[in-house]
Amino acid sequence: MASEQSIQSKIIKLLKSKGAYVVKVQSGTRSGIPDLIACYKGLFLGLEVKKPETKDDASKLQELNIKQIKDAGGIATVVWDTTMVDNILKDCDETLRTSN
Repeated sequence: MASEQSIQSKIIKLLKSKGAYVVKVQSGTRSGIPDLIACYKGLFLGLEVKKPETKDDASKLQELNIKQIKDAGGIATVVWDTTMVDNILKDCDETLRTSN
């Protein structure tokens, strides 16, 4: 069973390999902010990283921040593996391709 930190590390590596700017948010900052903030081809991403067995355990504050990011036009969700993030990036690519 992978730790949240090891999942985050793999996701950060994937994002960087795809050319994204990514920052791991430190726990001392504002509460409820997603674990990873990224910019991919001009699109804002907020990713709350959980272990698969705790994927449904986002706090109310985390859920509120995810909603606020979505309301502002960004992409935000809870993720628990690199496949999910890769699919998000593919969706971003498709959105960008069809909007041009």
